[in-house]
Amino acid sequence: MINIFRKNKKDEISVTLDEKVEKQLFDENVKRGLKNEEKLVERMINRIEEMEFATQNLIDTINGIYGNVEHNLEALNNVLDEINSYSAVAQQVFANTSQSKETAFETLDVAKEGSLAVDKSVNAIRGIESSVEEIVSIVNILSQKAVKINEMLDIIKEISEQTNLLSLNASIEAARAGEVGRGFAVVASEVKKLAQRSSESAEKISQTIREINETINKTKDAMIKSKEMVDLGVSIADDTKSVFDKIIEAVKTTVTAADEINQGISKQVESFEKVIEATNILNENSQNLMKKTEYALLNAGYTKNSIDALYETSKDLKLISDSLIKKVNDSYYNDVILKTNLHAKPDNLDPAMSFDSATARILSNVHAGLLIQGNSTEVFPGIAKSWNVEEDNKTWVFNLRKGAKFHNGREITAEDVKKSFERLLSPELDSPNAWFLSLIEGSDEYQKGMSREVRGIKVLDKYRLTIKLKSPYTGFLLNLAQTACAVIATEELSKGKIVGCGPYYIDYIDEGRCLLKAFKDYFGGAPYVDVVEYSFGGDDIAEGFKNKKFDFIYFEDKATLEKLKEYNVSNIIMQNMLSTTYAGFNLRSKSTLIADKEVRKAINYAIDKKRIIDTLMKGMAEESKGPIPPGMIGNSYLMGYSYNPSKARELLVGKNLKGETIIIQTRIGTGNSTYEMIAEMIKEDLEKIGFKCEINKVPREEYLKPQTIAKCHIFISGWIADTGDPDNYLEPLFNIDNVTNFSGYDNKEVVRLMKEAREMINPQKRLEIYKEIQKIIVDDAPWIFLYHPQSGVAHQRNIIGLKLSTLGKIKLDEIIKED
Repeated sequence: MINIFRKNKKDEISVTLDEKVEKQLFDENVKRGLKNEEKLVERMINRIEEMEFATQNLIDTINGIYGNVEHNLEALNNVLDEINSYSAVAQQVFANTSQSKETAFETLDVAKEGSLAVDKSVNAIRGIESSVEEIVSIVNILSQKAVKINEMLDIIKEISEQTNLLSLNASIEAARAGEVGRGFAVVASEVKKLAQRSSESAEKISQTIREINETINKTKDAMIKSKEMVDLGVSIADDTKSVFDKIIEAVKTTVTAADEINQGISKQVESFEKVIEATNILNENSQNLMKKTEYALLNAGYTKNSIDALYETSKDLKLISDSLIKKVNDSYYNDVILKTNLHAKPDNLDPAMSFDSATARILSNVHAGLLIQGNSTEVFPGIAKSWNVEEDNKTWVFNLRKGAKFHNGREITAEDVKKSFERLLSPELDSPNAWFLSLIEGSDEYQKGMSREVRGIKVLDKYRLTIKLKSPYTGFLLNLAQTACAVIATEELSKGKIVGCGPYYIDYIDEGRCLLKAFKDYFGGAPYVDVVEYSFGGDDIAEGFKNKKFDFIYFEDKATLEKLKEYNVSNIIMQNMLSTTYAGFNLRSKSTLIADKEVRKAINYAIDKKRIIDTLMKGMAEESKGPIPPGMIGNSYLMGYSYNPSKARELLVGKNLKGETIIIQTRIGTGNSTYEMIAEMIKEDLEKIGFKCEINKVPREEYLKPQTIAKCHIFISGWIADTGDPDNYLEPLFNIDNVTNFSGYDNKEVVRLMKEAREMINPQKRLEIYKEIQKIIVDDAPWIFLYHPQSGVAHQRNIIGLKLSTLGKIKLDEIIKED
């Protein structure tokens, strides 16, 4: 210790350099603590504001629910009135049907009486017919006996009397026949006259015999005509009877139908009574719901008032914090630097073009969008402070924060959102991430160059816009929270810059490292850590962590975990990832073996996945039964491909395995990288069942390019979920229209089912569709399904607030570094 002595008149004062250093360090730590407190208060204010936004959203939603319930209640009352009215009408119809039934019975009786009357008329006409025939016979006799008329005057008188009697009877029968017998009545009248004339003029018979003969001939003709009329009358009567019979049958049918209608209406009336009872209950429940909604609205109002009060208190706390900070000399404060690792320099820093998970760890902290994703599948306000969907379930309305800024200091507007989204969808950019927004109405036409803007995106004013989808999609909000959908200052693109609005901005980058600096005006509150330094590459990150080169490290292999445990590192966070590691088949190749589904299945059975997991991952993974991680959708319903060389050989019977060499592609590395070792193990397993294999190593930056994959049959790769939504996970991998479908898998049924699931609102039915999709993919075997890995993060003891999401991302702005 070095002491400096200074004398004065009264005493001797000793001041040490160590004390000054300690005071300086103390002041710096106080300053740093106050700075953290300042940022904490600022972030707390932002969170309270977001709570206020959310509460206001809740109030608006409850108001909407209240309005809908009130409207539904009114509609329900109208329905109840209509049901009551309809019930009354049904009762009236029931009464009318009963009356109709009685009337039908009366009609049936009348029709039966009519039928009997027709029968009697027919019998009477048959009698007339017989009488006419008898009269014709008698007239013929008169004609024959005319020459003997003088000798038979007595007979003529008798005939005359009989004729008179027959005429009377004929008149009676003609009267009974009605209209049909009118002609016969005339004849009967003439016969009567003839009989009278014969009686009165018997003494003149001899003189008028010729005239009598002529009259007899006329009578014969009239009788023939009368017989024809009688026959016609009989035919008409038969037709009339047939009509009456049909009337009887129709009335019987009417009675039966009326009886059935009567029974149906009776049941309908009973059903309506039950509907009315249920509607009354529903009405009562709706009224109770309205009351509860009113209470919820009231409580939400109270909550908002409390949040407002908390907001005012937090602002007072900020004033006190700011006052304390001003009392500390700023010269004692240094930037807080956080150091971590990344296996290689990012290939592309454009959020619209980058799709690898490692680069996303940087860009997710540099860029922000309308929404921000949490540590799993939840979304939080981003540039948009609130949002709602309209009644069509397709149009989303977003309200932007006022005062949110880009890294260049310019305020973010709704127009910036529209331009950023249209850039992502533009055919000129040809982004592999354009599919995130492909469900927006008009995106197809825009991507094909058929329109100058996306018609589904409408700017309402400076801080509001709407996005209309082609169909309802529950995962759309998660898509908007992805880094690819970041909002950028498009005017900076002409300068070769990509300026975002996230908590950090890229200050420097070269082949060895990248520096991120905190954006003090970040709308979510300034980060606690001022600078984040990424070091690229490095073979032994565990050793670097031990030597305090890193404040935290991200690892995916068991070897690193074991080393960390050897070094007695206790601050380790393990996380089951929503990801998969697989060996994809190049289905675009000309190989007849790879094109054969049975061969691909055999290869799956031939691979010892447990050996890969135990050897390379040291247990830090789960065997894959299919492409979807079990943390997203349970896989207990899948059989998968267990290790079964015998089954593999059985499927390969008759296949020409020596006809070609299977080329397995992997990245160039140090010789012990995970992908290289997986390739070696796959080669060993395939050679055991008769394949001839070769490993082709390519540079990392060329690895997934189409022209590189085209040179192999199998490539090793991995995929991590962007959002945690199954559609978001499957779409880029198995839709042939996406460039990230590296295998070239093309199954129209899978694409159809994905579209159906995307539009499905019911979550259970949606889940069942995804299960069906996975079954189809597993059966087609476009991959060797290897494993779903775990990932880990180790951090130094002075690191607070570090969280590893299931998507492999870390929110740097939430980390606090203490001394």
